[in-house]
Amino acid sequence: MRSTKRFLNVVALSLTFVGHAALAQTQATAPTANHLDRVRQLSSALRWKDAEGHKKYLRTKESTTKRLLNEVDRFIMASFLPSSTTVGQVKAGLDALLGHTKGEGRDSAAFSMKLPAGDFIVIGVELPRGGGTIAEDAISFRAYKENGNKFVRVADTEYVHSGDVSEEGWEPLASLNVKSFPVSPVASEFWFLAWAEVPPKAPPTVTMRLIAFDGEKFRTVWTSDDFIAPYMNQAVEVTQDSGFILSRMPDPRANNIVNEKYVVTADGPQKVNEWETERR
Repeated sequence: MRSTKRFLNVVALSLTFVGHAALAQTQATAPTANHLDRVRQLSSALRWKDAEGHKKYLRTKESTTKRLLNEVDRFIMASFLPSSTTVGQVKAGLDALLGHTKGEGRDSAAFSMKLPAGDFIVIGVELPRGGGTIAEDAISFRAYKENGNKFVRVADTEYVHSGDVSEEGWEPLASLNVKSFPVSPVASEFWFLAWAEVPPKAPPTVTMRLIAFDGEKFRTVWTSDDFIAPYMNQAVEVTQDSGFILSRMPDPRANNIVNEKYVVTADGPQKVNEWETERR
């Protein structure tokens, strides 16, 4: 009887320890108060409400954006352990850090991969900027390598729209979407599609590119011409054969949609089919 009680006490103690460890792990992936305070201060500096605030915003926009991205790096490296981190935790942590809420049209992205150069996580983040009428969001992709019991940033690249640029010199972007392929066309690299809206045009005007990460740097494999899509979430569909379907509207006043099927090769996308459907 005593041995049974002793065994149950050990089990209870073990479960308590496991529960506390799991709770500590969950809490560790959430932004700390210091992280949140710094990010909120920097984020507020990227929003303006009046003429004076707009002038200050233009003077400090680039430096503040860099400081905010550095805070994102610090959060990733301080909050996540390679041995116990999931991409779901990373995404949820980033959304909490940046104040993204469900349904607002801004989402973080996170992926994990094994490459010849090591084990990595790649994130995509969208930083709200502007005056509230036309979004001028900053989009960045950042890669972190497992180094012992921590992640270390090894590369980053900004998604800068190469289309129309305003007189003030900024490139408007919003509503980041990121999808990876089931199988990369280059085994030693991680390939993904990224597309975003070019505001304030309606229906949505979309900019899209195919990006690869080789463990050391990002490179843009292919960039599409801007196109009009019926909806942002229906602009691009990644297929199970590691290709994609691009859906565009040749005439925004009509209901016909042109669907273009691409296969992705080591040399980039190759168009293999095209058909029309009607907007629903």
